[in-house]
Amino acid sequence: MKKILLVELSFYGYGGAQAYLLQLATLLKKQGFEIIIISNTQVIEKLGESSIRGIFFSHENFLFLYLKAVFLILITITKEGIHHIHLNGARTLLLIPFLYLFVSKITATTHGVYYPQNYWVNKIRNKLTGWYANRIQQTICVSLTLKKAMMAYGAQANRLKVVHNTPLEGFVETIPAVSMDGNTLRILMPARIDKYKGQQDLIEACVGIEGVTLLFAGGGDCDQLHEYCKSHQMEDKVQFLGYLENPLMEISKADVIALPSYQENCPLSILEGMGMGKPILASNIPAIQELVRDGIDGRLVPPGNIELLRSAIMEFKNDFQLLQQMGKSARQRVEDEFSSDQWEQKTLTIFQ
Repeated sequence: MKKILLVELSFYGYGGAQAYLLQLATLLKKQGFEIIIISNTQVIEKLGESSIRGIFFSHENFLFLYLKAVFLILITITKEGIHHIHLNGARTLLLIPFLYLFVSKITATTHGVYYPQNYWVNKIRNKLTGWYANRIQQTICVSLTLKKAMMAYGAQANRLKVVHNTPLEGFVETIPAVSMDGNTLRILMPARIDKYKGQQDLIEACVGIEGVTLLFAGGGDCDQLHEYCKSHQMEDKVQFLGYLENPLMEISKADVIALPSYQENCPLSILEGMGMGKPILASNIPAIQELVRDGIDGRLVPPGNIELLRSAIMEFKNDFQLLQQMGKSARQRVEDEFSSDQWEQKTLTIFQ
């Protein structure tokens, strides 16, 4: 049985990239591969009783993170006879100079470049990422936008393969109806609390609008947002749900899924919402435009444009039929373009 080692290094506990890694491991296991995961994230905890083996390591800082990873990888390669390593995430690509001395096949998935891209440190990191991508067999980019960014930093087009994410298993089994329960529009934003995600913009856009409830599902420091809500009399209209192990129930109860981010690559939260027949309210940045058709599957507005964001919310609130129509279109879009079958077929080509 062929063994594949999946490796991930991250400073986030659990998010879209980690969910992807579990999804990938499960797919490869079904294809008959023996899978081992090395990670410093909660991915290892979530393996549970599965037959996928996991090796967890903690980290104190950037340097120790890589030193420990190299040590564990070397031991695993030697003990298990690994010939194929798949790296998950841009930070993990920094291991490539070491790895290709020991294994015959290295592939990777990258979920984004370093932001903000104009910081000099991130420029160096991104150029290194592009250079490393040319030293391995294939890198999966989760969006065309990301592929173009990688190419701008020197990666060769023939070494990059675009495979958009797909909703996690269970998100497309049924289509819950858009509710507008009690004439209140429930807007759910399933995303890590971060200034680049646009939570404060969404709150600001809702100031003074009656009949709207905002729900934020994601880990992170909420103190600043709590203060903002308090100073704008929004405390009774905003709920902070924290990180949700399974956001399926909250998505099913929402009327709109929002993500007014300043940067994204292929947000799983949008695909999950679309898969459950929910209209999308998001930024019109390129990666989101690959998923959501403005005016068909939802509304897209420029990031940071509070007035247009507010107008879109008012439009949703006043037109229940529009919500239903866009939700159905969003669901169909996922079935046609981002189904699990399509994702599996495209992904498996680099593991043959």
